[in-house]
Amino acid sequence: MRQIIAGKTEKPRTSDWVGLPGDPDGGVSERFYHETAKRGALIHPRLNHFVSAAHDEAAIEEVISIVDDSLAATPVIVSS
Repeated sequence: MRQIIAGKTEKPRTSDWVGLPGDPDGGVSERFYHETAKRGALIHPRLNHFVSAAHDEAAIEEVISIVDDSLAATPVIVSS
């Protein structure tokens, strides 16, 4: 997919890496994304995150629960 912006054709921008604070090498964040996938929510660390009209309230609540469980299963980052 391409967008035309001010006469130029450009690829849609994806977000930068969405990581957890205090995780400079991304290892803990990667574990979090793996945990969400194991539980059925595919949350990509480099793509834009959004809710669409196709997501009903039950689906949103399910993803919130999956994120909570995945955070609980991810090691805590301790800043020094």
